[in-house]
Amino acid sequence: MPQLDADSLNEIFEYLEDDKETLRSCLLVNRFWGEISVRILWKIIRNYETIIACLPNESREVLYKNGINILTTKFPIYNYITYIKNLSIYTIDEIIKNILKNYQTVTPQSLNYIKFIILQELYKLFMKRISCLKKLHFYSYRIIDIPNITFILYPGAINCLKDLTELSCRSDIYPEFFYQLSQICHNIQHLDITFKEIISNGLSDLISVQKNLKYLDIMQYYECRDLTNIIPSLKKLPNTLIKFELYGYIIPLSFITKFTNLQELVLLYSCDFDESNDPFEDFNELQHVTFSQLQILRFEDASPKTDLLIKFLENNGKFLKEFYVESDNNLLNLAIAKYCFNLKIFSILILSYENYELESLKEIFNNCQNLESIKVKCEGEYEKELLDIISEYSPNNFSELGLYYSYDAKSKLLPDAFETFFVNWKNRTSLKSISLIIDSYSGKNIFDNYEEIMKVIEKFIKLGVIKKFIID
Repeated sequence: MPQLDADSLNEIFEYLEDDKETLRSCLLVNRFWGEISVRILWKIIRNYETIIACLPNESREVLYKNGINILTTKFPIYNYITYIKNLSIYTIDEIIKNILKNYQTVTPQSLNYIKFIILQELYKLFMKRISCLKKLHFYSYRIIDIPNITFILYPGAINCLKDLTELSCRSDIYPEFFYQLSQICHNIQHLDITFKEIISNGLSDLISVQKNLKYLDIMQYYECRDLTNIIPSLKKLPNTLIKFELYGYIIPLSFITKFTNLQELVLLYSCDFDESNDPFEDFNELQHVTFSQLQILRFEDASPKTDLLIKFLENNGKFLKEFYVESDNNLLNLAIAKYCFNLKIFSILILSYENYELESLKEIFNNCQNLESIKVKCEGEYEKELLDIISEYSPNNFSELGLYYSYDAKSKLLPDAFETFFVNWKNRTSLKSISLIIDSYSGKNIFDNYEEIMKVIEKFIKLGVIKKFIID
């Protein structure tokens, strides 16, 4: 290790980015190790005291003249600010809150002014010292209730933000933020937008100027149910998008037809709609498009009409590796068996009370020989039959079963059913251990005889039949 150069150590330490305790221990080895590990440890702000200690003399003087005592005079040994790559508004808010602990007796008007002064100096510090910010998580200042400050106007902002690759924000941030950012940041790769009641002017500009957007996440709140006005800017994006995720209510989906390089499409809808406002009203425009890179398709709480979805799978099912859908339609299950033969992970999330659903599951197992994992919704019906089918018909690569129970559901499985299932699994030719994951609001109370079942589980864990058993 003493012979390794800086580049080699940096590459090793990069793997420890999420292990802050180990990185902190590397700081103490020697100065050489410290200089390398601190750059990785401080990609995000670790504590507010260090940030305050990094304030230059001119900022300290401004704070002092306004009656703000930061209680530190010593400058840190490292230039921590220059290492920051990920900046969050919530972290800045925590810094301000900690400084304000000694100012609880002042009037609200004076307190807001103090907040304003501190924030102004922090922005100056970040924009001037951070040379290449990669991630910015920026929401509005409703938390600390102070006037909006356009930090982009501070010296150094262009150099700080020009290589930004990830932005998380709300739609109701003051317009200047979006206007200024759209002049600087054209290569954002991951854009995460939470749409509230107000959609600020300038947001559409920021979206439409992106040249290399790969990940787009949209969170749509109830008070912002209409995103029609944002669609033109989405249509201006180049065909670089590889993941689109929507959680919300209704948004026209026709713009997705342009993004034929999508690898992951996630549509999670609230249940608060009916036939008059079907969120998949224009899914028919997608059913004829070929997405040759699409590997993950996920629907939750709602899915397109069965005939439209089957047509979509006819064109794209063979590309899918993961498919998540809520449906009790046997025709859809048969279509999945026919068209999605490369699936590795399948979540059907519904098991109706009709036995033919289990028969169609056999078809899926027979045709999808790469299947490794399945998650099925159970309501206390046909559980034993389901286990029998899985032990007998699941392909050799299969190794994970998830059973999902709704809020008030109870399992009717008895210890003998688990015993039989695991004995059958042990006798399979694949000799692959299985993971069993129980997803239930009731936790272990999903079973009336939990203790007896756990004795069976522990027995087969020791035998190596069960890889892991989880009740979540």
